[in-house]
Amino acid sequence: DEAALVIREAQATCVRLADDALGAAETSQKKVEDVARQASAAERRLETLRQDTEASLDTMRAQLLALQAELAGRAAAAAGTEGTVELQRQPDGDSLDQQLTSRLGHQ
Repeated sequence: DEAALVIREAQATCVRLADDALGAAETSQKKVEDVARQASAAERRLETLRQDTEASLDTMRAQLLALQAELAGRAAAAAGTEGTVELQRQPDGDSLDQQLTSRLGHQ
């Protein structure tokens, strides 16, 4: 009689422990799935950022090439007329270095 009571209590304890373990496993699985979703979203954000950065770099490269061509043209014009290379002022009074700063500052 007493042995049967001990066995029932042990079985009840085992059932509670099994339920607790199953609940913990389900909770862990949900957390793993949540982390996987967050990682996937972060990966998509990183890819978008990489593409945007690459596009910005391409734009800057193109602008740099245009500026180099402009400088080469100005240097050739200055060398042809004065024999020296100088920064020339634009009609609005901005020097070339201010133009460069302005163009590169808008990136």
